[in-house]
Amino acid sequence: MLLAAFFGRRQQDLAWFGPVFAEAKRALLALLPSSGFLSLAERLITVHRDLGLHAGAGRSVLTADGRRLDIDPRSFDTIWILGTLLPRAYVAAGLTLRPLPCLAGLPRFLPEDPLALADALRTRTLDAARLGLAELDRLERALLRIPADLKVTKRSKAPLLARLQVAYPDLRVPAIARLLGISPQGAVKVQALVAASTT
Repeated sequence: MLLAAFFGRRQQDLAWFGPVFAEAKRALLALLPSSGFLSLAERLITVHRDLGLHAGAGRSVLTADGRRLDIDPRSFDTIWILGTLLPRAYVAAGLTLRPLPCLAGLPRFLPEDPLALADALRTRTLDAARLGLAELDRLERALLRIPADLKVTKRSKAPLLARLQVAYPDLRVPAIARLLGISPQGAVKVQALVAASTT
């Protein structure tokens, strides 16, 4: 299996995988004939079984700098491969309209029973959805508390900063300056203005 990691590149995966990953991707992301958690669970179990990393046969990994490593397959599970594809598998299963990376994760050990896995995925997804809705509700309430009139000019960055601080309450001056495209001195002034207006 070829594994070449390249960090810091935009619009590329952090790692390029060989035929094992490509085959798992093709199989897992194909549209399912019926939507739902049970169909997704059956597909996950099938793909995991088909990956076929059996104990007793080593796996070679070629790193980005050309080194070859032999990995004991007993410590080289394939759940992580399915986990990296899970957000897009939700789309293929008709459960989401677009990939949602933080929606749910897989159990550490994949059960062989599709009903058990479907129930685990359903529970994890429901928990994640509830947390997301609670956070969205908190953000909307915080946005309503921002004064409608900050007594600033139309070009002022204060309204934008007030909204940013709802999502990121611990923003520091360097981050504010970078996000708003202003000088650090300007960031200090805008921060002070927003603090005075929202207290």
